[in-house]
Amino acid sequence: MKKVGKIPDGGGWRAHGRGSDQAKRSQRRKMKNKQARIGYTYLHSAIDGNTRLAYTEARDNETAATAIDFMNNARLFFATHGPTHRPPRGCRKTMRRATEPRGF
Repeated sequence: MKKVGKIPDGGGWRAHGRGSDQAKRSQRRKMKNKQARIGYTYLHSAIDGNTRLAYTEARDNETAATAIDFMNNARLFFATHGPTHRPPRGCRKTMRRATEPRGF
C-alpha cells in the first residue's frame, strides 16, 4: 500500500508558487468553504510474482475492511486475467517422469 497526497484542482502551490494568484485563490476558497486539508489517496497493489501482472486500486483509507475488499477484487481480477499456473516447460517433463510408475 502506498500513501499518496492528493493534488487540489488547478495544481498545488509548488506548481504556481506560494504568492501566485492561483495559490491565493485556492487559499480563499479553503477559508470560504472551511475545507479541511486535501488529504491522501491510498494505492493498494497486488503483483503476480511469476508473470509480473499487476492490479492497483486507489482507495480513500487504509482500514482492514478496505484491504479485505481490495484483496477480493484482486483475486477476481487475477482469476479472469491472471496466469495459468503451469510449470515452466523444462519442469513439466521431469514432473511427468516423477508421477509415472517406476519399473524395477
